[in-house]
Amino acid sequence: MTIDIAKAIGIVLIIVLHILAIFVSAKHIYFIIWDYLHFAVPIFVFASTYLFFKNEKKLDILRYIIKRLKRILLPYWIFLFFFFIAQFLVNTQLPSLKYLYLNLSLQGGVDINWFVLLFVEFSLVFPLIKLLSKNRVLFTISFIITLSSNIALLFYHPPLNYKYYMWFPWSTVLFLSYLISTSKKPEKRLLITALASFFLFILSRQFITNVSVFNNKYPPNIYYLSYGMIWTSLLFYIALKIRLHSYFKVIAIYLSSAAYRLYFIHYILLYLLRHIIKSFHLPIILSVVLFGSIIVDQILILINKQLSSPGLNKS
Repeated sequence: MTIDIAKAIGIVLIIVLHILAIFVSAKHIYFIIWDYLHFAVPIFVFASTYLFFKNEKKLDILRYIIKRLKRILLPYWIFLFFFFIAQFLVNTQLPSLKYLYLNLSLQGGVDINWFVLLFVEFSLVFPLIKLLSKNRVLFTISFIITLSSNIALLFYHPPLNYKYYMWFPWSTVLFLSYLISTSKKPEKRLLITALASFFLFILSRQFITNVSVFNNKYPPNIYYLSYGMIWTSLLFYIALKIRLHSYFKVIAIYLSSAAYRLYFIHYILLYLLRHIIKSFHLPIILSVVLFGSIIVDQILILINKQLSSPGLNKS
């Protein structure tokens, strides 16, 4: 249930962030809210790895990677198909071959595909961290190296596309997820992580000129990740302690299971709305995109059930 709560909050925050991005230039308060809500991805990354590391079953690495890549890439390619249709409806132009290639290969194109690529990269990193955990020395050294990379990124960015190496600084969250998920007292480690992250956040703030959380996200340095881990640790601590009403449990479980689908659906809805509607009101567009995404998802689930029903297959 803890994971469902975290992933549910994570996907809702991601949708809110994408909507707020439209309004950041309108009012300074919108920018502040938008900027300081950028702990959504650390929550989502942490939650996505928590159960993987908690599972003590023997891992068939090759089978896991293939299965994982299918689960990540197939929904993304389906999303691209419908997103290209949406673009054509707006621009009445077909995408160029270069644009198609950049999107399909995750090297460019639609801006949200960096998140997809990150989880493609994680498909290889997850098993690696699990292997490293069998040797305490190697695990500790690897953790220190990834944490050091977060610190180094405060002062230096390699002259490469961040997408190619972002998995490395992000791996700090994966190491923390392993240490907490496998602990007999996760609550204690979560509080220690929150306090340590707060200290690193305040300390790292002294070494940067731009204190915007967003501007330290691509790739993530220690300022961004420590901020994200403060909220992630506190959220998980609270989620471990609370008992949700059955109604809210159903909502959390649905949002958690549908998170990846909603990530794509909301983006297409938001893209169309931005080109159809000339003036926006935040509460209205927030409601339309959030609930509209859920309605579209439910329609797709019903269609899938109809197509896969035994009666239809026999006919």
